Amino acid sequence: MEENLELKKKIAVSKQIELGKLFQINHSEKIIELWRDIKNKRSDIVDKLNLMELHNIPSPDVAERSVYRAIRGYEGQYKFTDFPAYEGLFSENEIKRITKARHKANGSVQGSRLVREKKGLYKHTEAEWTEISRKGGNTTYEQQKGLFSQTDEEWSRTRIKGGIALVESKGFTPFNPEETIYIFNLASKREYQRLSKVNNQKIAEEVNKTFHDGKETRTPESIANHRHKYKTIDNYLETHHDIIP
Repeated sequence: MEENLELKKKIAVSKQIELGKLFQINHSEKIIELWRDIKNKRSDIVDKLNLMELHNIPSPDVAERSVYRAIRGYEGQYKFTDFPAYEGLFSENEIKRITKARHKANGSVQGSRLVREKKGLYKHTEAEWTEISRKGGNTTYEQQKGLFSQTDEEWSRTRIKGGIALVESKGFTPFNPEETIYIFNLASKREYQRLSKVNNQKIAEEVNKTFHDGKETRTPESIANHRHKYKTIDNYLETHHDIIP
C-alpha cells in the first residue's frame, strides 16, 4: 500500500515537472504578466489561461503545482525522473519581491474586510473595547476565575503543563501568512500594548476569534514565541518567500 502511494507521488511530481516546462514553452508571456499582478494567485493563472482544458490536466492541484514549476523552474533534484533541469520564468530576487508584496497586500485585504464587516477588533469602538476589557477583568477577579483562581506556584505548574501539552500535541496548527501579518499588525496598535510591552493575551484572544472560530488554538506564549522568532513582518516574509499563493 505504502509503495503504491509512493509511486503515485513520484508520477504526480514527474507530471508537474513536465507540465511546468510545457507551460513555459506555450504560455510564458501570459504567466509572467499574470503573476506579476499581485492580485493573481496560481489558481487564477490556471483559470484565466484555461490550462486544465488545454492540457487535459485531471485536477486543479496538479495544474497549480505545474504553474509553480513554471515560475520557479526545476533544479534536477529528483532521481526518479530523467527530465532535465530548467530555469524558472522569474529570478529568485524577483520571486522574493513579488511574494513579499503579495503577502502584504493580502494582510491589508484581510484587515479591510474586517473593518467593512465590523468583525474582529473592529466590531467595537476603542471606548467599547476598553469598557469590555475592564468589565471582563473585574468579573474574572471577583469570581476568582482564570489565573486569579491559582496561587503563584499553581500558575507556574499550569504554564509548565501547558508547554508540555503543546509540544506533545500532534494537532498543532501552523501559523499561516495572513494570520502572521494580522498578529504583527495588532502588535503595532496601541490598544494591544500594555505599557511598553505587547499584550500577547489580548492578541491571542483576537486571533482565535478571527481565524479559529473562537477555539483556544493560540496562547499568549505561542503568540509571543512566534513574534520573537521573526522579530518583524519583513523578516517573516523574507524567510517564507517560497510560499507562492
